[in-house]
Amino acid sequence: MKKIALLADGWRRYVIYSWVEGIMEGSKELGLDVCLYFYNTNGTWSQDSKFNKGEYALNDLPDLNSFDGVVFDCTNTTNLDEIQYMVRKLQSVNVPVVSIGYKVDGFYYVGNDDKRLFRKVMDHMYYAHGCKSFVFAGGPPYHYENRMRFEAFKEALSDYGIPLTADMYMFGDFDYQTGVRYMSDWHESKKPLPDVFLCANDNIAAGLCATAEVLGYKVPQDKVTGFDNLDKAAYFNPQITTVDHNRGNIGRNALEIFKALWNGTGDASDKYLDSEFIPAESCGCPNTGRVDYRNYIKNIIKGSVAREQEEDAVMILQKELEECNEYYDLFERYSDYIQSMKCDGVYVVGVSDLAAARNNAHFRKHGYDIDDEVVLYADDKDNGKLEFKSVNDLMQYMQSVDKNTCYMYCSLHFRDEIVGYVILRNPEFLYDHPEQFDIQSALLKRLENLFKQKVLENTNNELKNLYNHDALTGLYNRVACNEMVIPMFAELEAQNVGCTIVFLDVDDFKDINDTYGHQYGDELLKTVARVLDEQKPEGSMVYRFGGDEFIVFIPGDRHDTAEKYI
Repeated sequence: MKKIALLADGWRRYVIYSWVEGIMEGSKELGLDVCLYFYNTNGTWSQDSKFNKGEYALNDLPDLNSFDGVVFDCTNTTNLDEIQYMVRKLQSVNVPVVSIGYKVDGFYYVGNDDKRLFRKVMDHMYYAHGCKSFVFAGGPPYHYENRMRFEAFKEALSDYGIPLTADMYMFGDFDYQTGVRYMSDWHESKKPLPDVFLCANDNIAAGLCATAEVLGYKVPQDKVTGFDNLDKAAYFNPQITTVDHNRGNIGRNALEIFKALWNGTGDASDKYLDSEFIPAESCGCPNTGRVDYRNYIKNIIKGSVAREQEEDAVMILQKELEECNEYYDLFERYSDYIQSMKCDGVYVVGVSDLAAARNNAHFRKHGYDIDDEVVLYADDKDNGKLEFKSVNDLMQYMQSVDKNTCYMYCSLHFRDEIVGYVILRNPEFLYDHPEQFDIQSALLKRLENLFKQKVLENTNNELKNLYNHDALTGLYNRVACNEMVIPMFAELEAQNVGCTIVFLDVDDFKDINDTYGHQYGDELLKTVARVLDEQKPEGSMVYRFGGDEFIVFIPGDRHDTAEKYI
């Protein structure tokens, strides 16, 4: 059995499950017994940087040296510091690392040959369409794939004998709105349009094309190209010239590298995807004819209905979670919802301060301590509800059933404070329902509110305990005696049941204090209190009424017991 860790950051609020599917299906095709531990973060969705730190804290959970291989995907990560931190961390481990779409010294690479493919796009525009002026509409400047496409852009210009100037490239994000902004800014600048806008991906290209139309420009007369072959490119009007990104083979290609390393045979070099350049309408070429528009529209309609149903289901779940007043009930309802889809198990681990809901709780912001963690909930389709004395016991259980299994980890955190994690076993529902983040967010919101509620309850109980108890002896005090004994006495009287009330004091206590000191007197009172409390009849209550005076309340007609006690 080989253990693989997959560290991947989702696109906004979505989980990228195609890597998981590729690894799990590839393991069957390659005859490998693999257990995949998928550490999923969504650190690019929230505008709250502390929340995003709480997401990325999950990357410190796994002991990466305990795995046979690590797959690393930071293609969606927009935090350069986090990327650099993870690269340093992975470079320090003694296991092979395969990086998706991001070349790093010492790592194996799986992804597109971005420079070669982007050069194909440029050569097509230069030689087939006679373009002489180019603008690179790029993504984040630090992003590896964007950098490689920009390098291809610069090299092609050099080969064409076209000098590079500052107004020939723009950097932003990889989203639709970036394309909108590029086209709007260009229009406002009053500069003439280039022969072609070469976009770093299809999202940018779609935003740029749509805005160009609004502003009165005509595509493909005003040419635009994309990259990645998203649905936005294939079904856009005009159909966008793009480059294929065969994501389905990424997981399998990573496995082929590992297999070659594990067995000492085969090719353990970088794996480039078998991707192709796809000329289409936005550059002046004909429609590819590869898409079925009617089926696509049908699927959009079906997908829209399904999304509405999912949103309604999540809203109902949120309401049901809000009604849970115990951790176990909360996690049980969450688990029931998850396992109603294609998922084989849910395990929840929390730190001890979360479980105890301590008023002075201190949550880590970095790192995990298994000795400070407890299993709050465990349920799977094989064995139903489970109980584990420790997280180590849970890990051993998971390893006993981990053949061809995927365990997906999700962080539990209050902003940047780590409170635990959830483990989903074989969450196949994510392929059709990648919006796990919405479900997880509903759980996090209620968990934090429930923790605060429990802290308040515990604080109130502590204050009540201080109010009702004698600080020296730990017995109930005079206030508690008045609040408790009078109602109990009245209740017994109404039932025509007797009781015994014993009044005691310490003989010559003032003389003892005066002779031996108040500290000695305090110790004497504590000893008397302990003996009275330890020897009291079952169901009785002992009170320090004041000074050296004590009261013992013995409910029921037990006079013989009371006399023996006295």
